[in-house]
Amino acid sequence: MVSTIEKLVETIFVSNESPIDYRVPMEAGAIQVNTCTNSFCINFGIAPVNFNRAVKTKREKDNSYIVVGANKKRNNVLTKNRGLKCKACGRIGVIHSNQACLEEKNRFLNSRSQQHSCRNKQCGNHASSIQENPSLYSKFGRSQHGSLRYRCKACKKTFSIPSGISHRLRKPEKTLEILRLLINKVPMRRICEIADISPSLLYQRVDLIYDAFSKYSDHDKSLFSKYDSKLLHLCSDRQDITLNWDTSLNRRTTVLKSIATAEMKSGFILAQHLNFDPSVNPIELELEAREVGDPNLIAAYRRHARVWMPSDFRPEADNDEESKTSKVFVNGAMIREIYTQYGHFLYLETILRSVSELQFSIDPDSGMGRAVLASFKQRVLDRTLQACLVKIQKDLTVSKKKLLLSEADNFWESAQKSHPDIKDVELLEMVIRQQLENKDYQARAVSQRWIEHPLPSMNEPYRKVQLITHDDEGKSDKALWAIARASLRSIDRYFMLVRRRLSLFERPIHSSSSANRAWHGYQAYNPHTAVKMLEIFRVVYNYHLAGTSKLTPAQKLGVLDKALTLEGLLDGDAINNSRKSNF
Repeated sequence: MVSTIEKLVETIFVSNESPIDYRVPMEAGAIQVNTCTNSFCINFGIAPVNFNRAVKTKREKDNSYIVVGANKKRNNVLTKNRGLKCKACGRIGVIHSNQACLEEKNRFLNSRSQQHSCRNKQCGNHASSIQENPSLYSKFGRSQHGSLRYRCKACKKTFSIPSGISHRLRKPEKTLEILRLLINKVPMRRICEIADISPSLLYQRVDLIYDAFSKYSDHDKSLFSKYDSKLLHLCSDRQDITLNWDTSLNRRTTVLKSIATAEMKSGFILAQHLNFDPSVNPIELELEAREVGDPNLIAAYRRHARVWMPSDFRPEADNDEESKTSKVFVNGAMIREIYTQYGHFLYLETILRSVSELQFSIDPDSGMGRAVLASFKQRVLDRTLQACLVKIQKDLTVSKKKLLLSEADNFWESAQKSHPDIKDVELLEMVIRQQLENKDYQARAVSQRWIEHPLPSMNEPYRKVQLITHDDEGKSDKALWAIARASLRSIDRYFMLVRRRLSLFERPIHSSSSANRAWHGYQAYNPHTAVKMLEIFRVVYNYHLAGTSKLTPAQKLGVLDKALTLEGLLDGDAINNSRKSNF
């Protein structure tokens, strides 16, 4: 069975002539991700020679790359993507759309907080907000409800801005109660029972809380754009977000991908992004894509390359593994995961330019290593970024973890006895250097050079690290300490709390009475709700939840003097009162 939207798309499917395309996608906004991403290669970061295939002119020979793959069709649908092969190292990478990467980056950079401007649509200031253009307005007292009033200097019209989240609300006290229940794993239906409210009121308050918390995203961007630090160690990973089916015509779950990056020492979540864009109308975008001839093009060369189109789920289309857990939504659209990854790291590259040096610890299974190297290629070339893949065996039993830790402790004690005059820091450096200089390690291919970390932990009992940035053959102090520090513990802890504190993202329940099939009873049906809940929890985690040290991530990072209460988070002004003077 196919959904109503998919049936509609079948009726409007038409074939258009393929438009002119280039050898590789054109650069967009100074972004060119189609380069060699092997930092040990002489071609790293060098863009390929580009030209228009339809224009019969003398073409410059490309001595660095070969474009591999062809335009193969099956039932009028393109089935194969192109790849870019580096002539120097032989590594092949799938070609991606630079325009799609730019669109995702801009989607994350654009402010989500509510903007207020002149209400007169005929006024020239209607599109200019107070937040961005304060000189266009003047304060004009307060309303009878205590809200600030402003006068537009152009048309002299006045308007007011609500004084807070509870402005003119019925039952304003329910907002805080709902927030407490949401972040303590109470299911939506149980919240309605406990708070004695209707589902419509519950979702109205979720929207209000999300709107109030959106300003913290702007705060974080401005914070890190001025964050003066010599070294910032970040760790990145992704998490599967499962959604229930929303119509009986398509009874299958959908998996969205949430990618997040945390600061290692504090655990502060710099950004979290889901591969779902609520602003997209899938049917309108499908019709527009038909007009520009997208269906006749390989995915990377399409105008709307980042979006999963309704026609991408046609039965005859030769889809990849990602499409098997994707589907068409009535409102909003799924984004191809690779572009959400690029957009995420390009966003971080933009807001972290004031930081002197960066280190990334990255999960290897998600393919984020290439996205990091392509997004921060100038930093890699300048030797101001170190990046490591971190491989952890997560399916071990507690007894096996304890055994591995015991073996590591014995090895470390033996090393200390053999070198009693060396400090532990110097000993750690020596052990790692010995592995780097080992002949077997040197003989392996670059992609297979894994270092076994000498100091595992209970959370990471079997940790292997691979340095993917080139720095003096991996023997400099920077490279050694990048390997020594490499870990995913901060982002893993955050993802664990997302599962444990939000009922919508709890793991499915398996039952023997249903042939061990998984029951996703608590998962959200609407992806919009998932987007809002993830952002709400990110703010609560950063500024309110304290760990065993009794400090929140924001306090550990050094940007706040004290933790914010939930009331303070909803108010929004509390963060200015708690912010440290140097920020």
